[in-house]
Amino acid sequence: MTDTVRASVQVGPRKHELRDIEMPRIGPDDGLLRIEATGVCGSDVEQFEDESGRRPEPLIPGHELLGIVEIAGERAMERWGVKPGDRVALESFLPCRECDRCLKGEIMSCRKGRFYYGYTPLTTEPGLWGGYAEYAYLAPNALMHKVRRDIPAEVAVMYNPLGAGV
Repeated sequence: MTDTVRASVQVGPRKHELRDIEMPRIGPDDGLLRIEATGVCGSDVEQFEDESGRRPEPLIPGHELLGIVEIAGERAMERWGVKPGDRVALESFLPCRECDRCLKGEIMSCRKGRFYYGYTPLTTEPGLWGGYAEYAYLAPNALMHKVRRDIPAEVAVMYNPLGAGV
């Protein structure tokens, strides 16, 4: 494994740059996902076009991630129920996992969750918060679901848009 990760970084409306991002150090509570596929949805198009009229901070887009757990700390593996080599679909929202809503299973109503994969600026360490890269950082509070290996990547990556519709 190298010391850097290649990523497509959005630096402005309709403008991406290929950059090398430093590979994060992984501890007992986090991990690294080797990206297999990243879905594209309507919000990705809006983000690319920057229809809000404000210039986004540089970030790595892509919030519908499918990949292989490359590295994971001991506590992370226990919390997530995965091990290196497992194929997972990553949820885009990072809840706190501690508030009353999270503990009830209402993670999308979490008021403390701050980050979203594909929308968090590069300035938020460790920077690998999107699927348009070789790897993505697996934060301690990440939510993921195991995905069978016999499902083609172009189908398996549809977990997020299909799940959002349900």
